[in-house]
Amino acid sequence: MGVQTEEPSYTMRGALANDLFVAVRSSLAPVAALLTTKRFDRSPGAVAAEVVVTADPAAPQKRFLLDEYYTRIEWRSATRAEVQTNGATGSIDWSGGVDDVLQAELRIYPQGAPESVGLFLRLLASLLLLPRRGLLIHASGVVAQGEAFVFLGESGAGKTTTARRLGREGALRISDDLAILRVEQDDRISVEPCGFDRGGRLPGRAGTSWPLRAAYEVRKAAAVTEDAGPVGNPLAIWCAALLSSSGPPGALDSLLSLAGSLSRAVPPRALRVSATGSVLSVLTPQPPYLLSHALSV
Repeated sequence: MGVQTEEPSYTMRGALANDLFVAVRSSLAPVAALLTTKRFDRSPGAVAAEVVVTADPAAPQKRFLLDEYYTRIEWRSATRAEVQTNGATGSIDWSGGVDDVLQAELRIYPQGAPESVGLFLRLLASLLLLPRRGLLIHASGVVAQGEAFVFLGESGAGKTTTARRLGREGALRISDDLAILRVEQDDRISVEPCGFDRGGRLPGRAGTSWPLRAAYEVRKAAAVTEDAGPVGNPLAIWCAALLSSSGPPGALDSLLSLAGSLSRAVPPRALRVSATGSVLSVLTPQPPYLLSHALSV
């Protein structure tokens, strides 16, 4: 009889958000290859979640395309949920408390690790942020004059294009599609980059945050770029942008409370964007005294 040997197990520790860390254990080389990257090698503090990833012979033997992505979570009790994500299945054990380490396991098609593990960790980030007064949102974003601006709207509205244009105009692009908001107080919101977003992984973004100055619902193909004023239903706009799961039963009230704080503190405004011309000058117009000084010299 031959001697059976276990495959080596890798433990990878990294950041889901600023000061929010996870440990992932797996013997699957594709998982190690995925997570051993610059966005997952930051020295963590105490972990908020521990995840075990194993192979599932019953998982669909395919790579998922972006338009096929899905995540489904069903809470079976006050502390346990079943999850399906991009062909993988798993479970979560967690009370929802800040001091309780979330325990999770995920069974995957190993070659599909980039889609299944990545989306599962994004789900965990959204769950763990909520009791820490954090929210994962569907938005692009930039920083100008030390303050952040986020752009909301449906896919195809022009959010990413607007952020990239602003980057070319001199703003710091921090998000293409995903960002994290922290409701530090009801009237003080901060923005931090998300490691699951291409813009958030650009050099110099990780581990930083900025005060949120304004949120805009982007409306492209306008004749001129202009701030068109407040939207009609700020709470609905913010709720449509939220990607955070409500977590265990009873956590929905916390999610709605944070959304209400956002709508009161930073009610979105409509930003009509032309295909040409400056966008940054609309977001950060010069005060009258500076403008008059510029005209006199």
